[in-house]
Amino acid sequence: MNNRGLKFILSYLKEHKTKLIIISFSIIVYTLTKLIGPFLMGYIIDNYITIPNVDGLLRWVIILFCVYAISSLAGWFQNYVNADVAAQTVNKIRTDLFNKIETLSLRFFDSTPHGELLSRFTNDIDNIGITLSNSIIELTSNLIQLVGVLIFMLVLNVKLALITLIATPFLAIIVTFLIKRTRRLYGEQQGKLGDLNAYIEEEISGLKVVKAYGLENEVIRRFHEKNKSFKDTAIKAQFTSYLMIPLMNGLSNVTLVLIIVSGSMLTLKGDASIGLIVTFINFARLFFQPINQMSNLYNQLGLAFTGAERVMDILKEEPDIKNTPNAKEIDVLNGYVNMKDVSFSYNDEKTILKRINIEAFKGEKIAIVGPTGSGKTTIINLLNRFYDTKEGEIYFDDLKIKDINFYSLRKRIGIVLQNTILFSGTIKENLLFGKEDATDDEIEIACIKANIHDYIISLPKGYDTEITSDSNVFSKGQKQLLSIARTILSNPDILILDEATSNVDMITEQKLQEAMNTMMEGRTSFVIAHRLKTIINSDKIVVIKDGKVVEEGTHKDLLSLKGFYNELYQNQFSSLKGIVNE
Repeated sequence: MNNRGLKFILSYLKEHKTKLIIISFSIIVYTLTKLIGPFLMGYIIDNYITIPNVDGLLRWVIILFCVYAISSLAGWFQNYVNADVAAQTVNKIRTDLFNKIETLSLRFFDSTPHGELLSRFTNDIDNIGITLSNSIIELTSNLIQLVGVLIFMLVLNVKLALITLIATPFLAIIVTFLIKRTRRLYGEQQGKLGDLNAYIEEEISGLKVVKAYGLENEVIRRFHEKNKSFKDTAIKAQFTSYLMIPLMNGLSNVTLVLIIVSGSMLTLKGDASIGLIVTFINFARLFFQPINQMSNLYNQLGLAFTGAERVMDILKEEPDIKNTPNAKEIDVLNGYVNMKDVSFSYNDEKTILKRINIEAFKGEKIAIVGPTGSGKTTIINLLNRFYDTKEGEIYFDDLKIKDINFYSLRKRIGIVLQNTILFSGTIKENLLFGKEDATDDEIEIACIKANIHDYIISLPKGYDTEITSDSNVFSKGQKQLLSIARTILSNPDILILDEATSNVDMITEQKLQEAMNTMMEGRTSFVIAHRLKTIINSDKIVVIKDGKVVEEGTHKDLLSLKGFYNELYQNQFSSLKGIVNE
């Protein structure tokens, strides 16, 4: 059995000690009353059926009925209380997992597929929930029943008890072998399921690209490969686990035949009564029943404990980015930013930034330009401290970035990304991500500045319009305007605009530019731009190539250098001129 997974689940169950005691007491009552039944049956047969006694028979049948009624009531009650414990435990595990994921650094998500994480939330936690709801109670009840039956059998007749135990070593060998193999196969099965979920999530996200390149058949082929790999492993796991049932049933049936033959011989000799043999046959069935059920339970327990271990692996992850014990909380930034000799790599194989130096003073607009893959977005990631520098330092005012509480730092930085994310909820609720306690007037002012207010109030429900994953309330450009409004509402000291005007038409771009100009007034701003015409009025333009700063200065200064920036600008200008002439 997976000890790590078991210990993980038990660590959560400790919070429900009182309820677990109640459940345990109910299990004992349920199991003992279940065991008393066969003993009473034998007693009734010997004393009231073999020797007819209707009055006594009726009385003892009523007693037997009451025993089984108590057993059923105890069984219902233990399941009722256990359902509550299981629901609360699963809720706590899921909450802890979500909270942990929210604290992890981006580097973790760079190496972990989203589908794999979703598999932890769905399949793994669901398997834990199923086990807590059913399997643990059944396992405990079966263990108590097994011990109780064995004691009763030894008390009733040692010879018949020993005959029953003959099959036990063979059962132990079979179960041990199959358990080891099943555990390994179930681990492989869940790993392949995570891979499959990750692939599905990836392909759904990139569906437009797949269709644009006509790759449907190739994507389907790869899906079938991964799905078949999962199916084959699942079949092997199920086949191995299901071998337990027929093998164990076969051994238990052979044992029952031996008990019937031996018991009949004892009865003929006068060494045992018919009631005793009937009782013993019932006890023999009750002896093998928990063994059979526990072998079946192991399948579910294996899934649950493997799932628990996979969840535990995430909970044990530590974020790369941590606040130092003396990290300073900041309420405001004056606007001075200095990246000094900064080098960075996402892994040890390739250095993305090489001794970068960028200095920005309060209120300056700093544009960062360069070809794709030059390291522009990496600079933005470092300024937000999504990653730590490999070498060099980043300063905000007179503080090193690592000496600032990164939660408070990010609250003072506003960021507008190329791909705007809107969350499920109303337009107003999305805007409140910028400022949780913003008034309606503050929200409207921010949207007016972002040139999106008129469109919002034109909607039937205005700011209370619901946004869902499949809704088309906003175009791409309007989403960017809403993101700008959200950023304005947060009133940041420093702004970061990452390709905020890319992939929109010229009219929308003009609206975005106007909104961004309003937002950038008086704030230190870093602008990553592909369209160079949008940044020609910047106070400073930093040109990045192959992870290095190759040029910097104003637009006019850089053009006069006739260098790399001039080449980029002329190429764009020529392309634009060609489009206009067409």
